[in-house]
Amino acid sequence: SLPEQYKINGSMKKRIVQDAFRSMLPDEIYNRPKHGFEIPLLDWFRKELWGLINDDLLEKSFVQEQGLFNVDAIEQLKKKLHSNSPEDSHATIWALIVFQYWWKKYFVN
Repeated sequence: SLPEQYKINGSMKKRIVQDAFRSMLPDEIYNRPKHGFEIPLLDWFRKELWGLINDDLLEKSFVQEQGLFNVDAIEQLKKKLHSNSPEDSHATIWALIVFQYWWKKYFVN
C-alpha cells in the first residue's frame, strides 16, 4: 500500500499519480471527484449483443426446452431492455447470459 503522505486527505486517491499529470490536465478534470468505471451493458445489449440475446442464449424456444425459467418473464425482460425505463434489466440479463453460456457448455451437445 502507498504510504499515507502520498495519499490525498488520507483517501485512496493517490497524490503521486495526480501530481504526475497535473500539468497535462485541465482543472475541471484534475479536480473532479472520483467515479467508478461503468461497463455500457445496456447499450451493448440493445445493439451489438441483441442478436446473441434474442436469437441464441435467451431465444424463446431454447428457454422453453430448458424448462428452467419462466419464458414469459424472460420475454418481458427482453422488452423492458428496449423500453424507456429499462431499470436494472441489463443486470438481470447479464446474469442470465452467464448462466446460459455455462448451461450450453455443459448440457448442450
